[in-house]
Amino acid sequence: MLKLRDLIRTLALVTVAICGWVGQAADQAPAEMIPADRLTDWTPGVSVGVPGGIPNNRTNLIDVTKAPYNADKTGAVDAQPAIMKAITDAKDNDVVFLPAGMYQINHGLVVYGGKSRITLRGEGPDKTIILPKGPQSSGINVTPADGGDWWYDRAKFEIAGSPKRGATELTVGDTKALENYPKGGIGELCQISLKNDTKLPVMTTGSFEYARKYITRIVAKTATTVTISPGLLFDLPADLAPLLKPVGRYAEFVGLEDLAVDGSDCPSGNCLIGIGQSYACWVKNVTVRQAERRLIGLDGALQCEIRHSNFSGRKTGAGPNGGGLFVAMSTGCLIEDNILSPGTEVDGGAAGNVFAYNFCDDAAIQGGLLCASMNTNHGAHNSFNLYEGNLIPRFQCDGYHGSASHDAAFRNWFHASSANTQQFWVCVNLNRFTRFYSLAGNILGSKGAEWEYEVGLQGFSYEKHFIYSFGFPNMGNGWCNGKTAQPSKGNYWADWDPVVGTTIKGVLTERTSDTGGKVTLSSGSVVKEQTPMMKGGNVGTWAVVREVEGKVATVDTSPWGTKLPPVNTEMLFFPGAGGLQEQDLDVKATTILKGNYNYKDKGVPESESLGGAKLPNSLYLKAKPAWFGDLAWPAFGPDTAFEKNKIPAQVRYEAMKKDAAGR
Repeated sequence: MLKLRDLIRTLALVTVAICGWVGQAADQAPAEMIPADRLTDWTPGVSVGVPGGIPNNRTNLIDVTKAPYNADKTGAVDAQPAIMKAITDAKDNDVVFLPAGMYQINHGLVVYGGKSRITLRGEGPDKTIILPKGPQSSGINVTPADGGDWWYDRAKFEIAGSPKRGATELTVGDTKALENYPKGGIGELCQISLKNDTKLPVMTTGSFEYARKYITRIVAKTATTVTISPGLLFDLPADLAPLLKPVGRYAEFVGLEDLAVDGSDCPSGNCLIGIGQSYACWVKNVTVRQAERRLIGLDGALQCEIRHSNFSGRKTGAGPNGGGLFVAMSTGCLIEDNILSPGTEVDGGAAGNVFAYNFCDDAAIQGGLLCASMNTNHGAHNSFNLYEGNLIPRFQCDGYHGSASHDAAFRNWFHASSANTQQFWVCVNLNRFTRFYSLAGNILGSKGAEWEYEVGLQGFSYEKHFIYSFGFPNMGNGWCNGKTAQPSKGNYWADWDPVVGTTIKGVLTERTSDTGGKVTLSSGSVVKEQTPMMKGGNVGTWAVVREVEGKVATVDTSPWGTKLPPVNTEMLFFPGAGGLQEQDLDVKATTILKGNYNYKDKGVPESESLGGAKLPNSLYLKAKPAWFGDLAWPAFGPDTAFEKNKIPAQVRYEAMKKDAAGR
């Protein structure tokens, strides 16, 4: 096992002035490149991915095409009832086996919470193909996560004291409520969450009070304490009212292997494979294609694994809320060696995960803009995720719904190029609310373009390519209002209250209709055509700001059909994606850049110099993985022949494209 002290001892590159802690890595001599408080333990099979690795000893096959199941494998008849019966009948370590063929399913295949330790396996993604068909079909789901098990009215425990990062025993008062859960709560997944910290900041453009969270398990308890594993990813200050909430329903050690899901005839087609509220589940050697939006999703999962798979090819090519992979509120998951197109979206409290050696092409172009990206933060607040060895056009923390912090990007190649358009690109785009990011040993850019080092306050130019963009407003805005904000120095956004966060306060002073009126603001500001979240009395709704005259805002809720509360009701506004348009200078101020090769300087610029120190090979692997075969490892970095090197997922993708072109 790779110990934290070994990691701290190995990463030693350059002293970082803003922080005095020692960094950590996996295999090299002492150095100080990334402070230890920005990293965590990402040991495969221990802290990330399936504990002990994906099991390979499941040999008892339940053939769904044989009696008593008799599933049709021609694709002509609905096979869902037969496959579901086999899933229901399966015992621990059984394999529900789908021989080569086409399996039409008119309803989703579901492994419900409480059904665990089974594998759904085909004969290969080119041989066993599942075809969701009709409005009731939804692909394959393991413990579907509808969010209901995280509701505030379910069991929750206030965490006493101020336990520190790494702590495993938490004092929660009376634990009797856990007796309502199976096994008295032992083994249950749980969510650890904090009230938003305006100093970090942890913030959202909506009204979410507990944006920073992560998933762990209850492994023991006393009358007043619970023991969790893994331990705390971050400190839990008492003044941020930390909570522990059990999930109440989950599956564990469920595997999906050696098959394909094709959503061509599935009208919904969002997340054709979904794993939610699950522990130690995996997807291996699986192809998912032709979803309307996202192809595969993890939601509320702990130590799950997705590897050696292909998630590419959406019906629409581009569009909002789409991508090859969607990861939300999941912890300790290992996403390794996959083809992901048009990219990855990380959301809502994803923490402590590893995204490594994945390949994304540039097939998805929306409105002339490059959509193929590793989007590390679309919904707040993600942290302590590692991105290593990926080959992908763009790395972005988009700031659309809120903040993120303490992620690391190491030895990736973000090339910001596309065969489909000549419009502007940015290799690394860290939007507003991004804090304490660390980028080291990456390759940034590509041949054949005019490069600038950084986007200036004037915004993007369509004629140029950029290595970095720091602190601009949310995704979709390559510009700002011409002003800047730096909360660490007391310079706040106009619509930011430094005491309570992003809340804008006011009173409903006039009600012109059920859905229209005027609010007189007492703090913060809004602008015409902004769409903030508005709350007052028993009303919570989005609203359009139609006019602004001084401190009086004319609001309209008619697009959402929500009635306004009575006159004189105190109102709170949350800026929404269209607020907070000043450039956030704290993004760059808290970002570590070390040893990144870029195509403007055709080397590592002096400002990012390693000072002669050596980059470690990996931040999570101790040695070259066997599945790299004869390919060079590490593939990317200023100390490699990166222009000649390839990663395994890229090799598979190129072979797939060549095969398709030859048909």
